[in-house]
Amino acid sequence: MALTRDFRLTFAERVQREPEFAQALLDEAATLFRTGESDVALQVLRDLVDAVAPGPRALAAHYDAPSERILVQLSSGVELAFPVRLTEGLAGADPEDLSDIEISFAGQGLHWPKLDADLYVPGLIRGHLGTRSWMQRIAAELDTLKSPGGKDPDGAT
Repeated sequence: MALTRDFRLTFAERVQREPEFAQALLDEAATLFRTGESDVALQVLRDLVDAVAPGPRALAAHYDAPSERILVQLSSGVELAFPVRLTEGLAGADPEDLSDIEISFAGQGLHWPKLDADLYVPGLIRGHLGTRSWMQRIAAELDTLKSPGGKDPDGAT
């Protein structure tokens, strides 16, 4: 017999509608961790996170020194890459510091502890590499570089 509703939709609606259900899932995950079933516990927690914060999340991230980019593997299977030189908190940083990246449990954030820098994954997906004022400054710098007589950041004139 075919199901008429998507299980994830039903699950998400129940988590949002019943805080006690969400709390029971957290309690169950804690019990699973204590009994050594960490893989199952993590899946319960991921399902809970998906219910309250749907959308792609970071699964892995690393600094690629040759390209000077941060590469982020998303739960959707997409790999996101962005240039360090255009990113608030990372521009001009030492490669060793850029290589030390932490992913928040829910995969919604990236953190560079040595730089005290944080980026929000949903913002990165939308192309936001910093605060509004940072993005405005970067846009102005790029416009200046591309103006007549300026040099394109990729080396073209």
